[in-house]
Amino acid sequence: MMKRALSRASALAGGTAAALVVTALLATPTQAAAPTWSAWQNMAYDNQCLDGSISQGVRLNTCNGGTYQEWSPKSNGDIVHRQSGKCLDGSISQGVRLNTCNGGSFQWWLPR
Repeated sequence: MMKRALSRASALAGGTAAALVVTALLATPTQAAAPTWSAWQNMAYDNQCLDGSISQGVRLNTCNGGTYQEWSPKSNGDIVHRQSGKCLDGSISQGVRLNTCNGGSFQWWLPR
């Protein structure tokens, strides 16, 4: 599409055509994809979802549809908690917790 617009612009006479193409390209908004939020249920227990809060930490709790139970996996492996905006972070020494998203390997999660 962009190549076709530039070819058309170069075929037109004068600087007006180039200005129109630049204006059209700059006016096209680039929007980031909206996050997909969902609850994550533990299949070993009936009606128990991954729940997170700063005060209570990360735990299993009765599924209730609240934002404390909404998470969004990102393409880089992070899993973001909706209520806090923090990432699911795990280490042997500190367990699983919410922490500021920092791109570190303790925050990379992969399905198995």
